[in-house]
Amino acid sequence: MNVYTYSSVIAVRIRDLPIEERLKLYDEAWKIRNELGFGFVRTAKKLEIPRDVVRHWFHHGRNPYNESFRNQFEENPSKELSYLIGSVKGDGNLMIRRRGRETSHRIRLRVNDREFAERFSFEMRILLGRETPHKIGWTGKQHKVEVCNHQL
Repeated sequence: MNVYTYSSVIAVRIRDLPIEERLKLYDEAWKIRNELGFGFVRTAKKLEIPRDVVRHWFHHGRNPYNESFRNQFEENPSKELSYLIGSVKGDGNLMIRRRGRETSHRIRLRVNDREFAERFSFEMRILLGRETPHKIGWTGKQHKVEVCNHQL
């Protein structure tokens, strides 16, 4: 496990910081870049964070604003959440996939009935507050819906 120095007291990975801290670091990095004209190496050194993190922020379009609010919901009991839990327990599965340092949590439903897949997608849309439902795919034998979500 890679551990980085965030301050002189705490040593953590940047992605393990609370979202508020990541947003603050991101804003501070851009402030340093715009006001002082620093590149990603000098900015990372000034903030005491890994330069790869800052490089991805500056040059690859990654930022915590994009990743922080995606697919989040309030963890309160609801009829949508109950429906999704029952569906996944009956016809779905949960996958945790690790590739290097990246981890993805997926909920996958595969069923023969397209209407059931549409309802699952609709309920997931309501729960996550999305404008559009998740895409329903076809495996050749079954209809499938896949959703990435760390909370579920």
